[in-house]
Amino acid sequence: MMDTYRPSGRFAASALFIVPPAIIVAVGAAWIYQLLVDWVPLIYLNAVATFGLGVVLGYLAAQIIQRGHCRNMAIGVCIALTLALSALAAGHYFSYVRLTDEWAADPQTQKEAPGVKGADIRREVSLLDFMQQKAEVGWALGSHGRDGGPAISGIGVYAVWCVEAGIVIFFALNLARDQVNTPYCEDCGTWVDPNLLTIAFVNPSESDVARIRTAKSPGDLTAIRPSGEGLAGVTVNYSLSGCPTCDKAAYLNVSCETQTRDKKGKVEKKTTGIWANLLLTADELVSLHAMSHAEPSADAAAAQDSAADALTDLSTGSDPAADPA
Repeated sequence: MMDTYRPSGRFAASALFIVPPAIIVAVGAAWIYQLLVDWVPLIYLNAVATFGLGVVLGYLAAQIIQRGHCRNMAIGVCIALTLALSALAAGHYFSYVRLTDEWAADPQTQKEAPGVKGADIRREVSLLDFMQQKAEVGWALGSHGRDGGPAISGIGVYAVWCVEAGIVIFFALNLARDQVNTPYCEDCGTWVDPNLLTIAFVNPSESDVARIRTAKSPGDLTAIRPSGEGLAGVTVNYSLSGCPTCDKAAYLNVSCETQTRDKKGKVEKKTTGIWANLLLTADELVSLHAMSHAEPSADAAAAQDSAADALTDLSTGSDPAADPA
């Protein structure tokens, strides 16, 4: 039976105290984001800025969760949503302030209402009214806010805002969720070390990979000894994460790395997860360490050396079949 890590649901009160200063950082990130969105003419570059904001907020949420020892998914989600929604709201407010100030400074506005300031306009035009007017006016897709591309307005603008919000929230939630799901040693009160041990099986056979994928328990995985005489360019990695101060929290991650060469001769690596955060018993942990110290057979060692040479050839772009003379 595969028993995986499950967060305990606990958290430290410090996680909640970190949120207010983090909101300030998120609002600062939103100010930079909105500045780019308003001033960078290409909407396609604005999309990059949106992804960037989502990653920044997700990283910020993950840091709060990590430093606040939060193993509660509901609280982790609330932290991520609080940062994301605060940043999104702040972004629209910054745009509101900037554009109403520009409106007030416009010569035509000054001619009609001498001395009027942006604050005066904001007393008459609410943020929601401003957003509604902004959606009605719309913008050009080719050059955000300028002529030169197909224009969108109304529902199209609201759709763009929804997509932007969805991207930001998606990244914030996913990075926060990943941190909450990171194994934690409840006895020692610390997050596990993700790099205690790595075992790489080069060129496993198809049957070896199939056995790994269909294993019924971590014991089955630690009992497999891939021959190293199978799939070229394929490596199965066993990675041990665990508590750095005790052996009560030990988890196994298994992934498959495939290396190929594209049409231009560039080496491409693709890593696929097979098993994640499998809880190991004491006996299974001993067996895993025994795997790391096991000597490969002569045939397996030769196959691994051959695979290493082939990967070197792929990296350098040389032809392994070419005559060295």
